[in-house]
Formats: sequence, structure tokens, C-alpha cells
Amino acid sequence: MPATGSKTRLVSAYDPSLDEHPAGNTRLLIEAGPFYLNALLTGSRPQELLAVERFTFPEMSDMGQLASGYEDARAESRILSLELPVSCAVSFGTALLVPAEFSRGEDAASLYAFCQEKEQDETVASHPLPGAGALFLFTVPGLIENLLNYWFARVRFLPVAASLAQAAMASPGHRDGKAAWLHAGEGHASLLVTHNGLPVLSNSYRVDTPEDAVYYALFALEQCGAVRRKTPVTLSGDSSSLQRVRELLEGYLPAVDLARAPAFYSTSAISSRVEYHTCFSLFNQHLCV
Repeated sequence: MPATGSKTRLVSAYDPSLDEHPAGNTRLLIEAGPFYLNALLTGSRPQELLAVERFTFPEMSDMGQLASGYEDARAESRILSLELPVSCAVSFGTALLVPAEFSRGEDAASLYAFCQEKEQDETVASHPLPGAGALFLFTVPGLIENLLNYWFARVRFLPVAASLAQAAMASPGHRDGKAAWLHAGEGHASLLVTHNGLPVLSNSYRVDTPEDAVYYALFALEQCGAVRRKTPVTLSGDSSSLQRVRELLEGYLPAVDLARAPAFYSTSAISSRVEYHTCFSLFNQHLCV
């Protein structure tokens, strides 16, 4: 695990064909959080995995330091300096799942402000969820938004929860009854609950301990009327405490499993270096429109 400095750590994996691959046939996906930055480069097909990089910033205490950490990560990265359109999933603040009629900018901003406190320098954005008659309202910190827009000519922002939702809706194994998807990143968690394959609850929240992530997940499942012994939970994320989150969940829920990698992932050149569940939401961004 090479280090990029005292405050930035990198785990990376690259396909041997990366340097020879035509840039015009590649796609860059990013996941940005309060203590991490992940990036994935794919070919013309989502199954063609060319490179993945995971940066963590364990000592960042404010947005200014985080932006500096992002800059350090880009200087070390082999793929973050590529001039490509970018899809970026963010896990700052709360992502709200609301009916699709709240699609206009003013409606979205007003509804978010009514439901959730917003920092002054945050932008309220929306992302549609086709097939569910809903959309996500979420925020992007102004400093991070400006930085990524400076790096790339075109950036599409979406919440991590949107990636979870699309993965859940595409999963054939959770079509009946309630199911839950919990993505635990460093300092942040996203929860999605589905009923018969469609999202019924989504929320994102800051966490300081594994107990924080588990407490809210159990509370939300109870509010949704989920029967614990019958509710499967798919767990993902790159949190250093993910194993502890799993152990706590298994004390209450009998069906907890890490997100399972599709066959194409296990045969890729990067699978031996980066576990699929650590970048589950990143790999599933290609499902989001």
C-alpha cells in the first residue's frame, strides 16, 4: 500500500492494458466523501475495469484540509488527471428520497430546506430514479463542487444512495418483501430500504462509531415495518470499522452479507487488489442515468 504523504493513503490496482487503452473509449467514475476519494476507470463497457484508486484522508478536520487532500490525491493519481466527462457520487450530508414531482430547482431546494438543515455553502441538487417515480435530493459542498468542476470539463453529481438504489432495483434476489442496503464509508453511511424491489426509504447520515451506523439502520427498518428475521441486508463500504458494523448487525439480523461481486469482476486484473464490496457504490454508478 503506497503512501502519498503523511495524511493521504492510497490503495490502487491497474489493468496492464491501461496505458495502451484509447482515451476516447474510457469513462471515469468518482466517489467523494468527507474522509475519502475513490476513482474507477472503465472501458466502453462497464465490465471492462481498467483502474481503481482509493484514497483515504484520516486526519482531515475541515473542508479546506479535505480539498487540499483531494489535490494531493490527484497529483499522485494515474487517472484523476484524465480529460474525461465525470460522474461523481457524493456522500456529504443527507440524501432524501421524494416523489418525482419535486423536480424543479425551486421546489427541490425548498423541500430540502424544510426537511433538513443545509450549510450555507452547499448546493441542493436532484437526481432522478427512473422506474420508481421518485428522485433524490442531496447536497454538494461548494468547495468540493468548485474543485471538481475546475478539474474536469463536465461533472455529473449524484448521491451514493442513487447507486445503491439502482443496484437494488437491478438485483433479482430481493424482489419479494423488504430488503436493506447499507453502505458504510469513513465517517458517513447511506441506507436504502426496498419493498418488492422498489425503494421506500433512503437516508444518509454522519457516523462517528459503528454503533451509530447500526442503530439508525435498525431504527429505520423498524419504522418501515420490516421483520428482522426475514429482512436480508447487503453491506458494503470502505470503512475501517466495516467488520464491526457487520458483527453488530448480525446480533439483530440473521441475513447479513457483503455485496457479492459479479463474475466479470472476479476475472478482472484489479480484483486481487481491491475487494468489490469496498467500492460497491462506485462500480454501480454505471446503472445511474
